[in-house]
Amino acid sequence: MFKSESYKDRNGKPDLKKINLTLAIVHATLAVASLVVLNNTEVPSYINFKLQRVQIVGGTDYLKDPFVNKVKETDAPLDAKWGVVSFYAVTAFAHLWYAYSPSYYAAVSQGHNPYRWLEYGISASIMIYLVCLLGDVRDFTALS
Repeated sequence: MFKSESYKDRNGKPDLKKINLTLAIVHATLAVASLVVLNNTEVPSYINFKLQRVQIVGGTDYLKDPFVNKVKETDAPLDAKWGVVSFYAVTAFAHLWYAYSPSYYAAVSQGHNPYRWLEYGISASIMIYLVCLLGDVRDFTALS
C-alpha cells in the first residue's frame, strides 16, 4: 500500500514528520469513525455497574473492634465509546505534536524518546481501564 521510499528524506533516513502526520491522520480518522459507528449502532455502549468503596472507620470499642468496614455502593454509568474515542484522539494529538515539535526531533536524534512513553502511559491506561470495565471488573481498587 505504502512504499517505504516515500517515507524517507533526501538522505535516505526516515522522514519522521511525514510518518507522524500520516499516523495523526489515521488515528484522527479512527476517532471520528469510532464515534460515528458507536453513535449509529444499536449495541449499547453504556456500562452500568456499581462501584464498591470500602471505608475504614474507628469502632466504638478499640479493644474488641478496632476497625469497622463499611461498604458503600455507588452507581457509576459509563459510556464506553468516549474511552475508545479518547484513546484514538490522544494518539492522534501526540503524533501531530511529534510532527511539529523540535524537542521531539532532538530527543530522537540522541537515541531516546520520552514523549512516546508519556503517550503510551496515557493511552495504555485508557485501554486497560476499558478492558477492565468491559471484562466486568467491579472493584474500585482494581480500577484505580
